[in-house]
Amino acid sequence: MKLTQISLLLGATLGVMATAQADTSFREALQSGKVDGEVRNVVTQSSYTDAKAEAGPLNNNNTGSSALRVNYQTAAWNGLTFAVGFQSGIDWGLQDKSTGSSVTGGEDETRNTITSTGLIQGYVNYDFDKAITNTSIRVGRQNIVSPLLMNSSAWPMKDAFDAVVFTNKDLPQTEVRFMYVTRWLMRYGDDSNGSVTQTDKRYDNPVWSVYLMNKSITGLDIELQWLDNNNNTPVGDPPTAAVTADAYKTGFAGIDYKLPNLPLTLSAKYMTAQYDTLKDSGAWGVQAKSKLDKFSLKAAYTKIDDANNFPGTLGHVPQFRSYSDTITDDIFAGLGTTSFTVGYDFGIEGFKPQVTYAMWNQSDEGMAASGKHYDGGSELNLDLSYKFAAVPGLMTRLQLGLMNYDRSDVEDNDMTYMKLMVNYSF
Repeated sequence: MKLTQISLLLGATLGVMATAQADTSFREALQSGKVDGEVRNVVTQSSYTDAKAEAGPLNNNNTGSSALRVNYQTAAWNGLTFAVGFQSGIDWGLQDKSTGSSVTGGEDETRNTITSTGLIQGYVNYDFDKAITNTSIRVGRQNIVSPLLMNSSAWPMKDAFDAVVFTNKDLPQTEVRFMYVTRWLMRYGDDSNGSVTQTDKRYDNPVWSVYLMNKSITGLDIELQWLDNNNNTPVGDPPTAAVTADAYKTGFAGIDYKLPNLPLTLSAKYMTAQYDTLKDSGAWGVQAKSKLDKFSLKAAYTKIDDANNFPGTLGHVPQFRSYSDTITDDIFAGLGTTSFTVGYDFGIEGFKPQVTYAMWNQSDEGMAASGKHYDGGSELNLDLSYKFAAVPGLMTRLQLGLMNYDRSDVEDNDMTYMKLMVNYSF
């Protein structure tokens, strides 16, 4: 029986037992439960480029869609809470479907043209007595956020996982999580086109991961994670390497250090991917960011090993806490990304503008392994976000990108890209 069915059956059974016994505390937990949700809207528009391999699904977009998500969670009852949630998405139909997908040069960006309804949440959570241990266990369909295993929030519809998640916070300023995933429910639902990156994945061998976050040293944040995928079938990751039938293990280590008495934060990360039969891969990155008066400044560099693409975070999030505030992913073999970001505080509450310029270099071996040619290319990105103070929960974000792929062998190697999000949380 699937984890979601187990959790829902357990919740229903406990509810019947509680009602039969006239347990007023359980009824109070139901009555004191909370409902939350979100309405998400995304529009994308982009020009056509002949650099199809580099642009990928960003090429020639003309799409729009909306999604409604509603969740209900009970109040605590003897340490237990129960939650259920649904999402429903609708495609606006802006694209010319006769031209095919954006990957082939058509208008349909399939991440943003989904009409589907499904269960996004259905779990039982148990919090142990904090006098004994600050520990919880969650069983069922749920969202997960960690560097190597994460739900995407880039589009109206979201992913979910059938999983068991064990969380412990007994050590000061420390969180330890163990995640055991039996199924990845992709955001495409019944609107899937059947590709390996859109079809729900049931794992014959559950994917497991251990995550550690520590903030016990003032100014220093440490994140560590290890993920083991022992499945010799495609698991659904976006990059080429990870959709092949090959088991792999990935690791992540990241630190952020806020220098005392200085407006400067230094960051570094290291990642490794070990495959059973493919060539292993790895990546590293460094970042420095500061705030001077009304300006926020950031400089970063990320480098991927030449031998192979780095597998994306399980859950349609290929950026691994990316240091580059760009639209283009930086996970392809041999790719080095240098980026500079400048933001400015105009004194408008909730308004956050920033400009990023990123430059790419890519080795010959990396281009051969990835099938992409980013070397010499660049992206200029304007990112504007605004949270409306007068309407709590309402936010909008506009991203404008200009990509130059520097491909001398194609006629049109530039692309402009626009993505507009308008979301309301309640």
